[in-house]
Amino acid sequence: TAKTASDGSGDLAAPHSGRFLLVARADDFQPRAATVTVDDGPVELALLLPRSCRVVGCVRVGGEPVEAARVVASHVDEVVDEADTERDGTFSFDDLVEGSYTLSVTHPHGSATIRIRVAEGVQQPHVLDLAASAAPR
Repeated sequence: TAKTASDGSGDLAAPHSGRFLLVARADDFQPRAATVTVDDGPVELALLLPRSCRVVGCVRVGGEPVEAARVVASHVDEVVDEADTERDGTFSFDDLVEGSYTLSVTHPHGSATIRIRVAEGVQQPHVLDLAASAAPR
């Protein structure tokens, strides 16, 4: 285990020659991994860590917030995160990769589904209205 300097550079000593899996991670960034072969000399490696994307939104019915609704974020038909809405109907997902997602919500008042596009550095609130059409947009 090693920590990088403020410029992102760092040194890590291998215990012996061979192949190693190097995993780099940082708060608010997506982790990356690379296989490194170490012989007698130093090895230089650059790993770009993309920023994590944040999705925020709220669930409403008839204009009123819905508490305790289960919101599910899916990416390529795989559930990647789940959250329950707060008293004010809000929810958030803090550690998503850039791409397209489906947000689905279920609650005794109804359900809704929307398709969204998440981009690094862009945060747009999403509203899931249980009274509106559940057709993806």
